[in-house]
Amino acid sequence: MVALQLTMSTAWWMALVANQARATYELGATELYLALLTTVWGAPSILLGPWIGRLADLYSPAVVGAASTAVGIGGAVGLAVADSAPWLLVAALTSGVARAVTQVAIDAFPSRVLGSNQEVKSSILLGFASSVPIVAGPTLSAVMLANWGSNSAQWANAAVHLVGFAIFCVLRVDVPSRSRDRGADTGGRHRILIRDPSLREALVLTGIVWVSLGWIGPLEILFVSEVLSEPAETYAALQVAFGVVLLAATYAMSKGQTLVVRRWFFVMTVVFVGAGESLFASSHSVGMAFAAISLWGMATGLFNPASRIAFLKAAPAEMHGRVMGLWRAVQSFGSLAPPILAGVVAHAYGLRTAMLGMGVCTLFAAAVALGISARRGMPGERSAARTAGDARADEEGIGCTDEIRSR
Repeated sequence: MVALQLTMSTAWWMALVANQARATYELGATELYLALLTTVWGAPSILLGPWIGRLADLYSPAVVGAASTAVGIGGAVGLAVADSAPWLLVAALTSGVARAVTQVAIDAFPSRVLGSNQEVKSSILLGFASSVPIVAGPTLSAVMLANWGSNSAQWANAAVHLVGFAIFCVLRVDVPSRSRDRGADTGGRHRILIRDPSLREALVLTGIVWVSLGWIGPLEILFVSEVLSEPAETYAALQVAFGVVLLAATYAMSKGQTLVVRRWFFVMTVVFVGAGESLFASSHSVGMAFAAISLWGMATGLFNPASRIAFLKAAPAEMHGRVMGLWRAVQSFGSLAPPILAGVVAHAYGLRTAMLGMGVCTLFAAAVALGISARRGMPGERSAARTAGDARADEEGIGCTDEIRSR
């Protein structure tokens, strides 16, 4: 599963960079076309996430993943041979839909792989495997673009999808009785899940963090250039620092699995994300910016797996596909929706104000979550799904600790 996540995510990043390169340098795309290309690539995760998750719950993530990677092969080939702007959009939409389905299928695997119930460990490992391609994907794409052109990255994307299809076909997955999920109480159970305070808290906190990342991310290079008066090389170095610390923090979580299952830890990661964002927006020197972005990257590296675990703990195992689809939909919304509004606010009130305001909003959301939790947080008031999730996580965390100590 980890290898599948790593290779597929790397291929998707390569495809995204190659799409933008072809549109810009070969097709003479405008700003509007590039925005549309990015939207058709990312929007399927927002629109289809929960529905994809239900399919994964009903028919097993292996079946859903095999079907989506088959479509993804066609989308990747289409991206490689597209010779006009309209056809590139069609291929990007096809590939984007396949990517959205495949990602949710991979996310749904940890709770369903036959003979295992390693939600915490797998969440950390999949989080690490999702983070490495942020650096590896664009790097490999740059090498291919420089030496063999934009087509090469798309053909590599198609080859990876072919390998992914083979892996999905051979994986054995425990498929629960579908009659339970097709029964008359399906809608009722789904509504109960949405009303669960633990899931709503995870949804809100995850949403605010991803909105803040989508809000501040596009403004960073302008902040470095106009506020700090530094060259593009400084911006690139800051991004490398963010990525390296993020990967290190995610890896470090594998050594502290009894800690990451705690709800307060998840909320505190949101606090640290907000603190890192606020400190970065308050920076008056390059040194302070590097310190702030290192804190920000560390917090993000801790937050991603903790967020995934919070979603999984809030739902019974037979509904993990749905909550993972919702989790991915929130991420995609945060990446696509905020940038335009952020640009408007920054233009009206200034870069520092726009970025600092979002960092403070993240801190405020975490403080509200802590306050609400303190008022309601009697053990007897937790939902059955959350209680079961805590029991699973505690058992797994104890097992992992024993395993680590025995080495």
